[in-house]
Amino acid sequence: MRMSNTQIVPSNCAISPYYTPSNHASIYSLFLYLLIMIPISSSLSILYLSLNRMSTDARMNIAILALLAGSIFGLSCLLIRILKLHSPQMMLITGIVFFFIFTYIKWLLYVSFITAWYKREVNYSDFGLSAYFTYFMFYLRSPIDFLSMILGINKEGTWTFGSDASTASPVNGILLTLFWLIELGYDALFFIYLPRQQTLEPFIESENAWAIHEKKKPIILQHFSIVGQKLAIEQDPSILLEKNVQFAQTGPMFVRLEFYHSKDYSECYISLREYKKNQKGQYVGTANKLQFLRVPSDLIANLYAKAQNV
Repeated sequence: MRMSNTQIVPSNCAISPYYTPSNHASIYSLFLYLLIMIPISSSLSILYLSLNRMSTDARMNIAILALLAGSIFGLSCLLIRILKLHSPQMMLITGIVFFFIFTYIKWLLYVSFITAWYKREVNYSDFGLSAYFTYFMFYLRSPIDFLSMILGINKEGTWTFGSDASTASPVNGILLTLFWLIELGYDALFFIYLPRQQTLEPFIESENAWAIHEKKKPIILQHFSIVGQKLAIEQDPSILLEKNVQFAQTGPMFVRLEFYHSKDYSECYISLREYKKNQKGQYVGTANKLQFLRVPSDLIANLYAKAQNV
């Protein structure tokens, strides 16, 4: 691994030893993000509503909801990387805008679907898209009727608990409202909070590219308290060389070091996280971690050299 021993330190490094995300963002890229996300997520919502209607069991519908949210979040992460959206503040605002537009469209689709269904103009083999679109445009132009239909759905319910139709309990009223609020919270998590978290990863402004993340080359350090030694590591990251270093995961507890860098290694960052073995024998990351600390490139070179000599 070839590394330079020099490191460019931006002026904001005097304020924090950690990577500081930029507040600069391309309006074009943010607009393109919404332009792609809104129609694709709306199309996925139609598929979700179709599956939702075919299965009236609440547990199955929750699983379908999770699949929908996960798919849209995956698309969001992909677009963030491709469009280089590295401003947390702007991504937060964009996420909120997308959340409200997507939620409104999804509810319009949902109410239109239920209306068409109960009017027998939609069935499993023929979804009656012309009628479906007619109801969609009607509710779009008539917010009062839209709200009235939502209240009606809440009163009657469309889901049940239990697979046996003779004993299944309807999900309506307060319980259905609770489900809807949980769904909104779930969407907010996947469409606002988590996409913003993706923008916190180091971005190299001078190269206009994301930092290279050496995922396949983590360094394993002997276990120590990150919280207890955080200040010392911030002041002098070279103390990590005093730890036992290796590439293999051994022992009941250890600290994992991951490395991020620019193409020329002029900017280098590390993240540390404590791991421990659970009762199933699997290593699980704890809440004790340190993210994106700026370090000199020669430290990384020395850590890798030490690990290779073990």
